[in-house]
Amino acid sequence: MILIGGIGFSQELMFKGRILDASTGEAVPYSNLVVLHKRLGVSSDKDGKFELILKTISKGDSIKISSLGYESKVIPLDKIKFDSNNQIYLNGRSTDLEEVVVANTPTFYNQKVELGYTKEDHITFTSFFGDEVSTLIENPYNTMGKMKSLTLFLKKTKKADYTSKLNIKFYTYDPIEHRPGVEIHKRNLIIDPKNKKQKFNINLLEKNIVFPKNGICIGVEWINDEGIEPKLSYRLGPSLAYTRSSMKEKTWGNYRGKGWYLRTFKDGIHVNNALIQVEVLLQSGQEKINP
Repeated sequence: MILIGGIGFSQELMFKGRILDASTGEAVPYSNLVVLHKRLGVSSDKDGKFELILKTISKGDSIKISSLGYESKVIPLDKIKFDSNNQIYLNGRSTDLEEVVVANTPTFYNQKVELGYTKEDHITFTSFFGDEVSTLIENPYNTMGKMKSLTLFLKKTKKADYTSKLNIKFYTYDPIEHRPGVEIHKRNLIIDPKNKKQKFNINLLEKNIVFPKNGICIGVEWINDEGIEPKLSYRLGPSLAYTRSSMKEKTWGNYRGKGWYLRTFKDGIHVNNALIQVEVLLQSGQEKINP
């Protein structure tokens, strides 16, 4: 029995195809596809191809498709052509932030500062493919800068079934909604760390990523670049370390673009935020502002 648009169906159906840029027709790699009312999704591979197996559906449910630098698209399940090769086109997202646009006039940065969290007693947690964690790195200087590098503190996941690549993302901070805002850097930055304890350093100087006046939210997404999700439960490595900090909650989670939620861990009088450090270049003569 198959009942699309009704209650459900009794056999597996395959939603497969390719994610493409609506303007150029080129592949959009590492896109997220997720069933909105379920924790079920998949990533497209480096060629934009994907396969998503659906065993049950709910009436009125949809699939959301999102990718860095593009407008999201929502497709109702009853509009999907199952067991066919679908071509899905995404429109590029324009930047409307004055702070994010680097001016044409030369700007000289000759003051280097280190920001982020210190390495103290810390915990780790394991994630799943499609999970993203974003933490706020505050800017105590209240002036724009340029990202020089960042450091992730990673831990080995014992008995891991898969070692994941990581997609590093950069967002503004939305002080009204208290969560990551819009994308600053609209290109995927894929790293391939080993599943071991390490400080993973990333050089950002040539990326020309601005450091906004009110800080930057750095996202870490665990991705599967094969375009097919594991069918069974699994353990994923490496893990991202969390560290004790002030009572401010500055870390959020997001599963395949569904939406941000607080993802801090409270430990008595402390709050554990994701352990990420950055080096930033500022214009000379900037003094730190004490809160």
